[in-house]
Amino acid sequence: MYDRNSILSMLKKLDIEGGYRDTILDIIISLSKKIDNAFNKLNIESNKLRKAMTHIAFRGKFIRGVYTYLVSTGLGASKESSLTLATAVELYHMASLIHDDIIDHADFRRGVESVHKRFGLEYALIAGDALIIYSNYIVSKLGGEVIRILAESGLKLSDGEALELETGIPDDLEHYNKIVYLKTASFFEGIMISSAHISGNDHLRNLMRELGRYVGFSFQYRDDILDYIGEPSIMGKPKGTDRYKSNILTILIKKYGYTLNEAISKVNDLITIYIDKALNIIKKVDMNIENRNIIIELTNALRVRII
Repeated sequence: MYDRNSILSMLKKLDIEGGYRDTILDIIISLSKKIDNAFNKLNIESNKLRKAMTHIAFRGKFIRGVYTYLVSTGLGASKESSLTLATAVELYHMASLIHDDIIDHADFRRGVESVHKRFGLEYALIAGDALIIYSNYIVSKLGGEVIRILAESGLKLSDGEALELETGIPDDLEHYNKIVYLKTASFFEGIMISSAHISGNDHLRNLMRELGRYVGFSFQYRDDILDYIGEPSIMGKPKGTDRYKSNILTILIKKYGYTLNEAISKVNDLITIYIDKALNIIKKVDMNIENRNIIIELTNALRVRII
C-alpha cells in the first residue's frame, strides 16, 4: 500500500497548488486502498504470480487513475463507480508496463527491479496477461461498453508497440506521432470516453476523445524530455531508457539536426500547444467546478512535470 508521506513528497515535485495537492493525495490514497482490496480478493493459488502481479502496484504516480476519477466524478459518476474504473485503468497500465519492460529488456521500473528481472520472463508474461484479464473482470461491473472502450484502447496500444518494433527510430515526426497516438494517447482517450460513459454523458464522447488525445501527447512528450534530463532517483529508472527507440528528441536531433537544447525547446512548444487545446476543452465541458479546477491544475503541471 502507498505511504501517505511518500505520496505527498512526490506531489510536492509537481507544480500544483497546495489545496489541490491534498485532494489529489486523498484520491490516490482511496485508489490505492481500492487496488489493495482488489488484490486481496484475487483468487489464485500461485504466490509467486501474486507477487509478480503486485510488484510495481503501489509505486507509480497514478496519473491515469487520478484523471479517471476526477473526470468521471466531475461529470456526475458515483465515487464507487469512478474508483472501480480507475482501478481497472491502473491495472491495465501496469500490465502494459510489465510487457513493455520485457520488450525493452529494461532492468528497472518505478525504483525497483522490473517484474521480468525479479521473477523471470515466464512469470512476467503471465502476470501481465493476468492483470489484463483481472482488469476486465473488475470493470465488468460497469457494463460491457466500458470493457469495449478499454479493449479498443488496448488493441491500439498493442498495435503501437508492434509498429515501434518494426520502425525503430522513425524517419519523421508524423510517423513518430502515429506511434505516440497508438501507445499513449489512445489509452488516455479510452479513459476519458469511459469516464463520460459511466457518468451518463455519452454525448461528450467526441470532446472527451480529443481531451484524452491532447493530454496523452503532452504526457508522452514530457516523458521523452525526462528520459534525457530526468533524475533516475525520481523517475525510478535509469536515464536514457527510451532515447534509442521512439523518442521525439532523438528524432529531432538525429533526423532533423537540432541540438539537444533546441530540441527540448521545440518539444516544450508542442507540449504548450497540446495543453492549451486540452484546457480549452476542459473549460467548455459542464462539470463540477472543483474537479474542473483540479484537472486544469493537473494538466498545467505537464508543462513543468519532473516526475
